[in-house]
Amino acid sequence: LVVAGLIYDTLMGNEMGFDSLLLMLSAFLALYIRPFLTSYRFPLIWVAFGIYSFGYLILYGLFHTGISSLFASWIYVVALYPLVARILNHIHLTLQAYV
Repeated sequence: LVVAGLIYDTLMGNEMGFDSLLLMLSAFLALYIRPFLTSYRFPLIWVAFGIYSFGYLILYGLFHTGISSLFASWIYVVALYPLVARILNHIHLTLQAYV
């Protein structure tokens, strides 16, 4: 995650290490949130993802760009999350059958 964040910072011209820090905080938070959400149904997980990604958007927007330009991309991400989650779940189950 650190390397991915540094590469992203380099390509986008951002301050070095900021995106790495956000990615590491996201991974750290995911470790603590995942056990609580595994027993819940998908709609609650989707709401949790929406809240988390909105917080990430606000934090990122405060330090880099205006929030309004990022808000449209957040809407797309939240809208496409169920489709992408279903596709990735299907791939995961298919690969699990072969292992």
